[in-house]
Amino acid sequence: MNEELHEGLSVQLVRVEKVTDVIEETTAYETVREEDDELNEGVERVVEQGERGQRALHYNITLEDGVEVARELVETEVLSDAKDRVVAVGTKPEQAKQYVSETLTANENVTHTSSQDAAPSEAKENNKKTMQMAATAYTAECDGCSGVTATGIDLNNNRNQKIVAVDPNVIPLGTRVHVEGYGEAIAGDTGGAIKGK
Repeated sequence: MNEELHEGLSVQLVRVEKVTDVIEETTAYETVREEDDELNEGVERVVEQGERGQRALHYNITLEDGVEVARELVETEVLSDAKDRVVAVGTKPEQAKQYVSETLTANENVTHTSSQDAAPSEAKENNKKTMQMAATAYTAECDGCSGVTATGIDLNNNRNQKIVAVDPNVIPLGTRVHVEGYGEAIAGDTGGAIKGK
């Protein structure tokens, strides 16, 4: 501002602009685990699905000839609070149970054996029954899927976990199940299309 002007002097004009930019972003929710003495040990159930929050970040931005040279955060506005995800964790001791499924092919006979407070060989003889079953394969990576089962098991973080989805009225959630050709698994999920057998 104090430079004396003279002929031949090179003058550069810089256009400075002050603008405000607002960026909306989501905030993560916490997972709260609560003991539940009505659920068997080892069983987890999602009581409330978590909900991400939303906030707006207000920035003052300085532009020189259209190029951003400075950015200052001046306000953080909470648009909606995140809601905790609540998972019930079973603490009730469960009596010993054994379920064995010998799966042939979908819609063929499946032998279903249940034993309680008895030796496996005796239980198979006394409680053996045959049910007509349908089997379907599922994946945690479909469009719109969260990868979290009805009992709260995150299959995206536990990719080697073997889970079967069941109708809890037929096989209780948390039961260990042996499926021929698949191996030992946990009855840890349900589904809208999984009804009865």
